[in-house]
Amino acid sequence: MSSRLTKPTKVEVDSLAAFIEAAEELQQEPFFGPDEKLTLGHNGKNYYCAFGDRFHFRSALVSFRRIWLNDEASNFYRVLKIINKYECEEWCVKMWVPMIRQQHQQTENAPVAHTSNFTTKQLVDLWLNAVFAHNNIAQKRRNPKHFDRVDFERYAKELEYAFFEYSFRMAVRHFGLCYRNLLKCVARPILDSWKEKYGLVPSFQIGAPFGRGMEETTKDGVKITRIASTQYWNPESPEQKLNRFLSRHEFQRFGDVLKQMDVSNLVEILNQAESYRDILNKCGFQIELVNVVDRQKVRQDMVNHQVLALIPCHSLPPPDFDSAIYVGKRIVTQQGAIDFFEKKFRRLKELLAQ
Repeated sequence: MSSRLTKPTKVEVDSLAAFIEAAEELQQEPFFGPDEKLTLGHNGKNYYCAFGDRFHFRSALVSFRRIWLNDEASNFYRVLKIINKYECEEWCVKMWVPMIRQQHQQTENAPVAHTSNFTTKQLVDLWLNAVFAHNNIAQKRRNPKHFDRVDFERYAKELEYAFFEYSFRMAVRHFGLCYRNLLKCVARPILDSWKEKYGLVPSFQIGAPFGRGMEETTKDGVKITRIASTQYWNPESPEQKLNRFLSRHEFQRFGDVLKQMDVSNLVEILNQAESYRDILNKCGFQIELVNVVDRQKVRQDMVNHQVLALIPCHSLPPPDFDSAIYVGKRIVTQQGAIDFFEKKFRRLKELLAQ
């Protein structure tokens, strides 16, 4: 190996640092959070979509674009090349880089629709270059290969706009996962190792140029407050906060149980409860512990309108456990289900307290 390859150049260190900064910003964006809505469904008659806030999505695209565009120092493939150039023998590089690269390329090459040759990479290029940062109308006159605003209109009609936007949002989410995995599993550890091995640090401090929250204090002691106009300000009620958390996948089964409590002061009960059993008691439920819930009997009781819900909880490792909620505020359940929902209760209490 030649001497010029023994350690990274300053530009290469700064490129990796720029990627880390952009990816860390991306990681903090609400669009990549657990509450972001991204659904395409069918109600039997028509398709429908449910998306998160458009401001959140546009905000995420600012950092995403710095990793996506080829000319950026923080470009995904440019950073992979730098990492492989110096650290190809590192375990984290061998383990993660081929997997992340393959995932990224598969997503790039996937067609947006089964009836179209339009790829996901082309879709992202179209949105970023025709309506987000540019319109490319003048550029296309010089280079017909550029996507412009006219192309955007054509593809939006061809693919139907709702699916068109859904596909772009989903693509950004998939590519964003690649960037976040590269950040956590490879980029950050490599930059830390360069500091330790070579004393190399970026020419700038990795941070969040647009700030990290509504309020923060700078190193100089200056307090910064960032508050949107009340036109866009929607304070979240305790009930809305609870429903937001319960809509997350991790609380799906716990939410199914709480829906059957049939009380008007559920938030108050949750705040006061000290355990999952305590919730059931405060809601007036009688707990009947059994070794195994007889699903066949429960289904028969459902036919006789005696059971409101049969709620399984999937544990790792198995076995799974059941809870049958009967009319008359009686719950037939297993100790494994009690333990499972106790963990969910503790986690939910932490989130509600934040």
